[in-house]
Amino acid sequence: MQTVNGGTTLVFILLFVSFYSFSHALNCIKCTNAESISECRSEREAVCTPPYEQCYTEVVITSLLTRRYNAGCRSNRICTLIEKIMGKRNSLDRRDSSISCSSCCSQNNGGGIPCNADLCGLSSTEN
Repeated sequence: MQTVNGGTTLVFILLFVSFYSFSHALNCIKCTNAESISECRSEREAVCTPPYEQCYTEVVITSLLTRRYNAGCRSNRICTLIEKIMGKRNSLDRRDSSISCSSCCSQNNGGGIPCNADLCGLSSTEN
């Protein structure tokens, strides 16, 4: 008898956690090294899991002085760390590129537009 009740309780807990995670998920645009932000919007969306992850958008200036875009899900810790670093300087230098903007968001926008579609001064309608 205890196994049945314990098993039922476990199933209930798993269903609750699954429903909670699904209903509180963040939909984000997703891309890696895209030439335009519209490429990020045309790819399949990423689904982040709050409270552990946030959506992010990054604008990278390459060594050839072209813009590239990265977007998707990122851990809260990384978002917090980059926010602190970016707050002290205009860009974050890498070996072959420089991040000119990196920003995170943790709440869905209205109208079904992912919250990271409008980060870094970008517009959800911008090409």
